[in-house]
This record gives sequence, C-alpha cells and structure tokens, in this order.
Amino acid sequence: MRWNYHSPEAYGNTKAMQWFRDHGLKVMGATAGQTRWVLMPQREGNMDNIRSFALSSIETGLNGLLLTLWDDDSPHFELYHRGIIAFANDTWSGNQLSKSELKRAYRHREFSYILSTDDFAFIDSLEKPVGQWKNILLKGNKRNYQKEMDQVEEDALISLPKNDAPGQWSIDNRERLKLAEKMIQSSRKIAEKIHQIQKLTQRNSFALEVYQRVNETVQLTPKILLALKRFDQATTDDQRFKEKKSIDQLQKDFDKLRSEVEKTYAKTRLINKPKDYILDQDHHHHLANQSLNFDWQFGAEIRIFEKINSELN
Repeated sequence: MRWNYHSPEAYGNTKAMQWFRDHGLKVMGATAGQTRWVLMPQREGNMDNIRSFALSSIETGLNGLLLTLWDDDSPHFELYHRGIIAFANDTWSGNQLSKSELKRAYRHREFSYILSTDDFAFIDSLEKPVGQWKNILLKGNKRNYQKEMDQVEEDALISLPKNDAPGQWSIDNRERLKLAEKMIQSSRKIAEKIHQIQKLTQRNSFALEVYQRVNETVQLTPKILLALKRFDQATTDDQRFKEKKSIDQLQKDFDKLRSEVEKTYAKTRLINKPKDYILDQDHHHHLANQSLNFDWQFGAEIRIFEKINSELN
C-alpha cells in the first residue's frame, strides 16, 4: 500500500488497514523520524507525524508500529535521538504529554534538569537555517544533483560579481543576501545557547558537539555570500583586492571548519570509504554516496570557492 507519511489519518490509509485486518493479516504502521533532510532532522524531529501515526495505530487496533530512519542525506545519527524518544513516548503513552512537555522532558533527561526550561531550547531554532543552508549557494534545489552535472559552476552554482558592473550582483541577489544575514544572526544566538548548555552539563556532551558543528557549518556558508557582496560593492581595484583577501581567509576558515566537523563525525562513523568502494549507481541522488571522502557534505562550498578562485583572481 502507499502509506502517506504526512497524513496517516487519510481515509485511504484507514481503509487499507481495515482491508488487511479483515483478511486475517497482521498490520503494523510505519512512520519516520528522519526522511530526506540534510544535516539534521526537520519538523521538530517529525514529532507531529509520529504522534499522528501512533494515535491512529492505537485507535485502529494495529499490531504495532515501526519507526523508520532514512539515511539518504546522512545527518549524524546522534541527532535522530529526539525523534526516536518522541516515538517511544507516543507509542507507549499516546498523547498524555503535550509536545512542549515532551521537549522539556527530552532536555531534562538528555542534558540536565536545570536545562529543561524553554530558555535553553535551541534545536527547533536550528532547523530553519539548516533548511536554508542546503541551497543558499545554488540555483534552486541542486545540492544533491551536482555529481551528475557536466558544468556544475554554470548549471548549479549562483553567478559571481562582475568587475564591469559593480553593485549589480548585490541587487540581483538582494533576497538571498537578506536571507544570509538572518541565517548568521540566528546561528550566533544558537551558538550562545549551545555554549551555555555545554558549561552547565556533562551529560551527552557529544550530542551537543554535533549540534555545535552543524550550527557552525550553517553559519559559515552564508558568510561567503556577504563577502561576495562586499567584493561586488567595492569601487576600486585596491578595495576589490582587499575584499578578495577576506574571501581567501574565509576559505581558510572553511578548511578549518571542515577538519573540525570531520573530527567530530569520525568519532562514531567512517569518514572515508575504501578505494575500491563502488558508489551508488541508482537514481536516488543520496548525498552521502557521492564521494569516497567527506566532500559530499560540502559539495556546494567546495565548488563555490573553486569558482571564486577561477573567476575573481
């Protein structure tokens, strides 16, 4: 049957479950705590959908419920835990806890009782800039499709400023630049909360470290756009030279960040595949199977710096 993850209560789903039961088959529901999201699960760890599935399965008398966790774009598994805990709570207890109460209980149990108040909540706030990060440097939704493109710089990446039209690039990309500024502002606030929590608790420090790396990644990428804006608005060769130096430093910052991300992720997963490993050859465009090393995580950032070094020197 075609199960709709977003609407488990749909009439067709209910009728299909009824048909299976009427014909003597055992029926279990299957919801998802992670689908096709980069860097971290979205939609509050899919809490609404998980609860809807759980209540529907309980009310219709199914034989059980499964939680699927898709790894297509390979966020760190440490960040799946909140959705898994929500699933456990809802399948055992239904809707006895409200969603806000469940989130507070998560912060209490995972980190510390003193961190259970909403003042220390940051995960939901991180979801929005993470979603925006995916394609902030690209023409449309193309982060997963660069590997199969013959001309990535032209077909996928945004254009760069032109020396013969100073300021025009900033005008053409004004909405993208506004978004970049908001992403950086959000990431700074989230960084402060994570740092505060790290000082107040010793439990699950690795989960906080992974969230920290995700937030740092989300914060650095839009800085590339703001650096290009300054380059675009420079009116003299000396100013452009100075701004290009700033971009060069930003590339060094990116290389350092990538190293830190790899160190963190490598604590629980293999970063590099064997040389004879055969990458996916199907049509699914899974990010994590697009390179033998960790390039797949930073494909857009790597390519934009290559394009900058080619066109702006």
